[in-house]
Amino acid sequence: MAKPKQKWTPEEEEALSAGVEKYGLGRWKNILTDPQFASPLANRSNVDLKDKWRNLSGGDYGSNSRGNVRINWFEEINKLLLTYQEPSKSSVNKRRAPPYKAMIYEALSSIDDPKGTDAKTMVKFLEPKYDVTKNFRKLLTAKLRNLVLNGAEWRP
Repeated sequence: MAKPKQKWTPEEEEALSAGVEKYGLGRWKNILTDPQFASPLANRSNVDLKDKWRNLSGGDYGSNSRGNVRINWFEEINKLLLTYQEPSKSSVNKRRAPPYKAMIYEALSSIDDPKGTDAKTMVKFLEPKYDVTKNFRKLLTAKLRNLVLNGAEWRP
């Protein structure tokens, strides 16, 4: 048999409000176990806290029947809009980078230098075209070194 309903005291309501402020919505167990709120809310369950908070806040405050907090999508979208930054124009036109070997061959065939080219020039040629990682120069140099050590031949 269920225990009879008890009327909420102002002390209990204050403890509930302070607990929600401290722990957030849906953290009913944390509020009940906190020493600051444990004595005023000793005769209350987490379901009691959820129901009372729903009544105090005037209806649906953003939780489902299990007490899990639902996301307020409007707030989340507004947060994202406030932090959104337009992508730079240079990154908008960049393509996804192909494998390093393909980029190296592309640079070698496109850079018209009778003496040949170096890694620095290749990086300057490829970086504006492709969306590359921060350590692109280091990785490209390592791949070039690997190709030379393995005896790769350049055929236009």
